[in-house]
Formats: sequence, structure tokens, C-alpha cells
Amino acid sequence: MDWGELIQVILETVLALLLPILIGCAVTWLRARQKEIMAGLTDSQRWMLTEAVEVAVKAAEQSGLAGHIENLAGEKKRFAIDAAERYLLSAGLGSVDLGVLADMIEAEVYRQFRTPDTLTEILPVRSR
Repeated sequence: MDWGELIQVILETVLALLLPILIGCAVTWLRARQKEIMAGLTDSQRWMLTEAVEVAVKAAEQSGLAGHIENLAGEKKRFAIDAAERYLLSAGLGSVDLGVLADMIEAEVYRQFRTPDTLTEILPVRSR
């Protein structure tokens, strides 16, 4: 094994170990950011913002699958941001910081499309 192959194996191993940690940190940060944003809103505004983000993410996914937009993450994110912003403006919530909207959309994508971690997330929990 030459040095190039050895370095590649080491880098792949380090990346495989660090990637789950980095993803976990990103998810934690996104959740904290979402809670911070929601804390400054009324119940009605929170509901409207949550609904707008949820519907925008679903619409972007469907548009990508149907071929209306390119089925790429960046295109779907732009579509979701635009859709959520239009909805919020038409509903009278006013202008929302696009960075905040993008963070909330990332969190919603994770929530909607992640793979369940445990069996209890897949199966309903029975109360006795």
C-alpha cells in the first residue's frame, strides 16, 4: 500500500466517524434555532409559520418528483423558501428573514424525510 492509499483510507475512516457527529450537531442547532424563532411569535403566527414551512417542503418534494423543478436539493430548497414566503405574505404575516425560513425548512426536511432511529418511532406505543 502506498502513501496515497494509506492517507485515503485514514481520511475515509475519520470522515465516517465524524459525519454522524456533525449531522447530530447540525440537527441540534436547527432545533434550537427553530425554538428561538418560535419564542417571539404569537400562537397564531407560530401555527401559520409551521404550516407554511410544512406545506412548502411537501410541495417542493412533489414538484421535484413530478419534474416541474429539478429534483435536486438546492432547487427544492429554493422552491420551498419561495412558496413559504409567498404564503406568509399572502396570509398577512409580513416579511420573514429568508435565513430563518431556510433554517426552518432544513429542520422540516429532516423531520419529514429522516429514517426512524428506533422501533418505537416506527410502531405506535401502546398505553396499558
